[in-house]
Amino acid sequence: FRGPLELLLELIEKRKLLINDVSLASVADSFMDFVKSKTKIPIGDTAQFLVVASTLLLIKSRSLLPNMELSDDEQHDIETLKKRLELYKNIKDASTNLASLKNLSLLAPKKSQPAPILTICPTDLSQANLHNCLIDVINDFPQFTSRPDVEIESRISLPEMIDNLKLKIKQTMQTHFSKIAKTETKHELIVSFLALLELVRQEEIDVEQEKHFSDIKINSLKLDTPVY
Repeated sequence: FRGPLELLLELIEKRKLLINDVSLASVADSFMDFVKSKTKIPIGDTAQFLVVASTLLLIKSRSLLPNMELSDDEQHDIETLKKRLELYKNIKDASTNLASLKNLSLLAPKKSQPAPILTICPTDLSQANLHNCLIDVINDFPQFTSRPDVEIESRISLPEMIDNLKLKIKQTMQTHFSKIAKTETKHELIVSFLALLELVRQEEIDVEQEKHFSDIKINSLKLDTPVY
């Protein structure tokens, strides 16, 4: 036998059974006896025989114990085995019918002879002409224009700004936003304010502002434990 599916199908067809749980349970013992009797099963097929054998034992166990509950994976293995066996039977029957047909050459026509490769050798081929042809090909290559280098401005990210503010506030415990948010660009100022709001949300700091557009007073709510 070429594989476990062919053996399993042969056992079912000998008993003139249909492919279902009952027939698979009835041939489980015969399948196991065959596997035990064959001591020289190719290594590549051993795993396939073991998988099918374990599924057959599962089907037989369920037939003997009707109240036995199966997991989703076990039920999937049983359904997969039945589908593979049905598909293998259909392919085997189709191949048997195909072998009996005549004029199989129409299905697999003979390979035609490959067309001869035409070669052209110019009479005026010389080193100079070949050099000029290569120059023309190179000149037809797409031209790449160089672009000026652009200097990318480095900008601080929000996580980096949060860490910076934490460090500054930790050193003073009480400060003002104008002192710790000394930046050179508008972008850094905006990021500093967003970092301040994030620290308030995290309950790291407490802020006060007496009136509109006045400086923001910052009080730290975290006291670090001394390290000895």
